[in-house]
Amino acid sequence: MAVKKYKCTNFANCDKALTKEVIEIEDGEDFSCPANEAECQKKYLQPASGGGGGSTGGGGGVPKVAIIGVAVVVIGALLYFVWPASPNPEAANAMITDFFPRLK
Repeated sequence: MAVKKYKCTNFANCDKALTKEVIEIEDGEDFSCPANEAECQKKYLQPASGGGGGSTGGGGGVPKVAIIGVAVVVIGALLYFVWPASPNPEAANAMITDFFPRLK
């Protein structure tokens, strides 16, 4: 039989949710949290994330902060290279003095 992994999300009333314990339920078994708490029912079970492995038992994915940081750096680099360069100061002064002759 196939075994599916779930985590309880009833943090207020369930010790298994607080310890983030993965609950394995085989197909055909009762789909409820085995903590036997009155308020902890099957509506609180959510599929466990797929990553993992290793001795710490967590993770497996790239943190959102890292993705956002890389996106900000890439957008900044694109703007730096695509944004038009500032005009030559001497050319700007010549244009202003030509337009306003009293500034000479």
